[in-house]
Amino acid sequence: MKQKILIILSVIFSTQTLASEYNITDQCQVFMLEREVVPSSIIIDDEEGFYVPIFRRNGTEEIFLETVSFGIPQFEGMYASYKGESIVHCWPAFSYVTGVLVEKNEYFYEPIGNKVVDAYKIHLHIHVYSGPGALASKIETIYFVDRDYNTLYLKEIFIGDTHEYPSPWFKNYLTLEEANEFIKYYEFDSFEWHGQMYDVK
Repeated sequence: MKQKILIILSVIFSTQTLASEYNITDQCQVFMLEREVVPSSIIIDDEEGFYVPIFRRNGTEEIFLETVSFGIPQFEGMYASYKGESIVHCWPAFSYVTGVLVEKNEYFYEPIGNKVVDAYKIHLHIHVYSGPGALASKIETIYFVDRDYNTLYLKEIFIGDTHEYPSPWFKNYLTLEEANEFIKYYEFDSFEWHGQMYDVK
């Protein structure tokens, strides 16, 4: 019983420590605790920027994305910032981002206060590894919301069936030109977009 209490207190203390150092998504805090990674291990690469195809819609030029490393193999993340607000997000070992779409929503409904506000959304297309031969696509979205964009949070938007990748949802949400560039990552010769087949150019 005493050992269980110590474990619970350790987790609570660790979570508070992580939250006090960086604005880190709850999901990433769990992954860091599992690997015994502390915030002081976070390295933000502000020289190269994020390394996968990034598709930007109008008005998103000031959203900055950088690669995050944690000092251990097979564990990485992303640092997103806008107007002084920032957040760190990461994903499980052997999972990785293969595409990013950044967009602005001028009619985002905020139930608290019953109002419509601007929101910037960063959609991450992630390949999720869940065991030998088991790979699926998941869409996670980081939100910068409210007048000063100081409300930040993460939502899991969509997860596909095992072996369903890239995600049809993500691919069809892109423009045709964006989808063509996205599919080049997979080295496919053709792809389906909104019910029609296209050759990769």
